[in-house]
Amino acid sequence: MYNAATGFFCAVCILLVIVVLLTSPSTGQTEHATLPSPRSPWSSPNESQRAKWHAFHAVLAAEATAYAPAPRTQLLLVGDSIFERLRSSSYGVHRQKYAENGQVMAHILARWPNPIVLACSGDQTQHAIWRLSHGEFTPQMRSDSRLLVALHIGTNNLAAGHLPEEAAAGITALARRLLSTSHCKLLVVGLLPRGD
Repeated sequence: MYNAATGFFCAVCILLVIVVLLTSPSTGQTEHATLPSPRSPWSSPNESQRAKWHAFHAVLAAEATAYAPAPRTQLLLVGDSIFERLRSSSYGVHRQKYAENGQVMAHILARWPNPIVLACSGDQTQHAIWRLSHGEFTPQMRSDSRLLVALHIGTNNLAAGHLPEEAAAGITALARRLLSTSHCKLLVVGLLPRGD
């Protein structure tokens, strides 16, 4: 039976839901795996981390600008921390604990001396799409039919709450973008198992 107390209780409950939704730092996903996006408060916990990301992107874009086609196949590694560790860095800052990774890369990838590593810790598919669209995938790279691109991205989408289907769609969107805008060959590296 409906009475004034029931009506008041319902009104209070609705008001509480509205307050919670309006005051939550994130009321939903604001970055989509398939759409280019720089780091935002949704994907980076603080302003300092976003500033480091933008600064590192500028370094990667400058390195990409120096690319010149060569008579032999060149390797371009695009992705997240798995590939950035091959630079012995995190957000472009050298980390001694990753120093051996550069030596491992030189040994394993000896067939491709000096591979270009355009990868950033914590990146999700939408971040890599954005980076490549903003200076890291140059016209010289696009026109080089000898360029081999290895892509490892998507694991951080899962950690951030994207569904596996969303992460897969982001990987596919990035792969399509690379293939439709260039003459490169593409290798999509499978994601390593996650513990979460």
